[in-house]
Amino acid sequence: MLLMLNREAKRAQLKGHGWTALTEKQLDRQITKDELKLHCRRRTRGEEQTIQLLDQLISELISDKGNDSLGVPLLDPIRMQHIWLVQKRHVKCIQDPPDVALYTQTGTIIKGGVQLQTLPCARGSTSLESFHCLFNQFIPGNSANSLNFQIYLLEGLHHWNHNRATAAVETETSGLHTYSGELVHSVNTNYERVFG
Repeated sequence: MLLMLNREAKRAQLKGHGWTALTEKQLDRQITKDELKLHCRRRTRGEEQTIQLLDQLISELISDKGNDSLGVPLLDPIRMQHIWLVQKRHVKCIQDPPDVALYTQTGTIIKGGVQLQTLPCARGSTSLESFHCLFNQFIPGNSANSLNFQIYLLEGLHHWNHNRATAAVETETSGLHTYSGELVHSVNTNYERVFG
């Protein structure tokens, strides 16, 4: 229902820009991921189906289809099967809980003369889930040795923890950011000297 309304709105919007006689496939290509995310509800496929689909994907990637252009396998089949065997038990952790409302209507907007609900999703909005997204940004590149990797990781964790602690106690956000404890102490000391 929501997808059909989104398609109807996009078709009307594109007609206003002179696009006519679009097929369903062409129309679907014009709908962005952000529009779908804002106006449609999605659910995970369930543990059994997710495991089945991942099994199929891994089987294809460790077969000849998973070789590069020179015929070299991209994945080591033995290691990949072991990793999947160990990680398979975590699939249930990434499924939508059946009794939790993940979408809440926050308003409506009109697109192409069609009224669409705005439905932000609670999935991916916790700080822990955000941490997993930002984790990749802690390490610049993919060729750090183990010592530099640990340094980047610890610095990223320090910044993350500092930001979470600041966000927990501040009501207003400041435009000034620093992660240096010495600098913060020095600024506070000088502030007290000047202003008492």
